[in-house]
Amino acid sequence: YANDPLFSKVLNNPEHHKPFSVENGLIYTVNQGKEKVLCIPNSKTVKGQSLRGIIAEQAHEVLGHFRGQRTSDYIRRWYWW
Repeated sequence: YANDPLFSKVLNNPEHHKPFSVENGLIYTVNQGKEKVLCIPNSKTVKGQSLRGIIAEQAHEVLGHFRGQRTSDYIRRWYWW
C-alpha cells in the first residue's frame, strides 16, 4: 500500500478517508452490495505481473470462459481497486 498513490494516503490519514477502513494493516471498503471487500494496491510481483492481474486470472480460472462482465462482477464481490 505504501507505493500506491491512493492507498498510501489512506494509511497515513485513515480518518480523512471515510469509505475505507484499516484492519491489521489491510485496507477495506464496502462494495455496492454493502459487503466489505479488500482493497488491492497497484503493485508488481516479483515476476513482474501485477497483483490485480493475478486476481483477474484466478477469477477467470474459477468461472471458466464466461463473459468479461461476469468476471468483473465476481472480482468486485471480493476486491476493490
